[in-house]
This record gives sequence, C-alpha cells and structure tokens, in this order.
Amino acid sequence: MSDHNPFATPTVQHDVATAQYPGYENVDFEALRKTGIGLGLIYAALVLMVLIGILGGVLGATGRASVTAMPLFNVLGIIGTVTGLASIVGSLLCVTVPRLSGAKGLIIASVCLQLAQWLFAFAPRFMGALYLTSGLGVITGIVLPVVSTLLFMLFLNRLAHFIAREDFASRAKRVLILQGIGVSAGLVLSFTASGLSLSRLRFAGARSGSLSMVLVVGVGLYAIVVFLMYANIINAIGKAIRNPQKRVVTSHLG
Repeated sequence: MSDHNPFATPTVQHDVATAQYPGYENVDFEALRKTGIGLGLIYAALVLMVLIGILGGVLGATGRASVTAMPLFNVLGIIGTVTGLASIVGSLLCVTVPRLSGAKGLIIASVCLQLAQWLFAFAPRFMGALYLTSGLGVITGIVLPVVSTLLFMLFLNRLAHFIAREDFASRAKRVLILQGIGVSAGLVLSFTASGLSLSRLRFAGARSGSLSMVLVVGVGLYAIVVFLMYANIINAIGKAIRNPQKRVVTSHLG
C-alpha cells in the first residue's frame, strides 16, 4: 500500500497533499468516508433547519390569520421531521469512524443522547403534567441537547487531529470554548433570575428595558455567530474527508 496520506496537512503541489503520518496504512478509509458522508448530511440538515425557521417566521408574520397558510405550516412541519431524521442518520454514519481515531466513544455517546432526546419528545403525551413537574422537560429539552452538542464538538476536534488537520482542530476547539461560555452564561443568568422576586423583576424591567433589549440582541448575535462557526467546521471537516486531494478553503468565520 502506498505511504501517501491524503488527509495530512498538505504541502501543496498542484492541490495534492503530499505529507505523511504514522499509522496511515492501518486506517479504514471506507469507514472514514462514511463519516464524511454523515457530516455532509448533518450540515445539510442544519441548513434546511435554518431555511425552515426563516420560512416559518415569514409565514407567521404575514399569514397567521389566513386559513390558506395552514397547509404550508404542515408542509414545513413534515420537512422539519425529515430534516431531523436526516441529522440522526448523519450522526449514525459518523459512528462508523475508525477506532484508530480515538473519537468513536465520543460520537457514540453524543448519538445516544440525541436518540434519548427524540424518545423523550413523546413523553408529554403519556405523562402530562408529571413531565413538567418531574424536571424531565428541562433534562430532555436543555441538558441532553447541550451535552450531546459538546460531545459532538469534542468528536470533531479529535477527528480533525486524526486526519492531520490541526487548523480544523483549532477551529473545533474554539467553537467548543464559545459554546461552553454560552452555556455557562445561560446558567448564571437563569440562577440570577430565579433568585429575584417577581416584583423586583418587574421593577428592574421598568427601569432597564433598553438594557434588557441590548442584552437580548447581544445574546442573539452571539448565538448566531457560534452557530455559523459550528456549521462551518462540520462542513469543512466533512469536505476534507470526502475530498482529501483538494484543499478545503478556510473560512474567515471560525
């Protein structure tokens, strides 16, 4: 087998990677290719989710009172379900990542949490009010997706190291840190708000409405930037795996 490693950080000669790394001959490239396809599906699902959100917002703003808009909402709901399934399939394909990468356990844990979140999505129908009072709503709606996403970013970081793309590994680590900051800030704000009485919250809202608006806009922009960086690195690593002989253009975002 050739010692050429198409995944190593390239020394470019007509867009062909020529670097090598130890252990290349033991890599299961077919499994790695499936991982790349899985990342492509996840990225496509993210793009579709954004489009569905935008279209849903437009319909809600312009046709909320129109009966004719309801079929469109139903169609968007069906597309959203299919998109979610595509994301799950993509994640399952990522589980095929070679054990040699050291990332298999991370993606398996992430996918298990995703599947648990999907299963618990049906819990309100059977548990009713108990679902909310037991705290399952918080666990399934916040804890599971947050932990799953953080594990997925760790998986991407490990995978980037495995394909010898340290630039992508740095970007994945940066996104992970920003996500951690966002989660930590959200927890601090939640505990701070829960410690205030309703009257104090009303008073604070009356005195600092503009400040609250600035905070909301700031948080929204932060979330959008992190999301774009998140989607960007998924796409970049997926392309690097599926097209190892081509240079993946490094985005300025991330």
